[in-house]
Amino acid sequence: SCCGSIIPAHMEGIDFRQKPYLARTNECTFCKPCKIYSWKIEYSVQELKELLTDSDKKIDTIEKIAISKKDMAGVVHEILIKTAQDEHFFTGKEFYSLVSKIKSYCYDIEKIGKKIVIKGKGYGHHLGICQWGARNMVASGWDFQKILKFYYPGSVFMKLKTII
Repeated sequence: SCCGSIIPAHMEGIDFRQKPYLARTNECTFCKPCKIYSWKIEYSVQELKELLTDSDKKIDTIEKIAISKKDMAGVVHEILIKTAQDEHFFTGKEFYSLVSKIKSYCYDIEKIGKKIVIKGKGYGHHLGICQWGARNMVASGWDFQKILKFYYPGSVFMKLKTII
């Protein structure tokens, strides 16, 4: 829905040799004015602990929480939670699935007192067309072919002959 200005070509874990049309190297700045470009959510430490009970990890306290691995695009790949006795690691996808209010894979997280604050950008998976960006491009006079070439670099447009 909104790419959050993420450059997909900088994302890890995508086979861009198989899907070169997704390897956009230009930053989309057209979605910046939209209301879902950036977001912030807060949980109490207790609320977050309850959300994480569906995992196989025993989180009894949250002493510290931090992003332990991001790729060049800013996509979260690993989160560290330190409890009084242990360290627990969650993959970015695992944490995303457990914490339902997270809007995308691009965010920062910190513990401030008894709150967990998550600030991110974008809404969705950051690949393909940015719907809000494309909407603003149309409003700025871009035609559909130019927009599609921007979001899907290297794509070729052609007419297909109808065979009946």
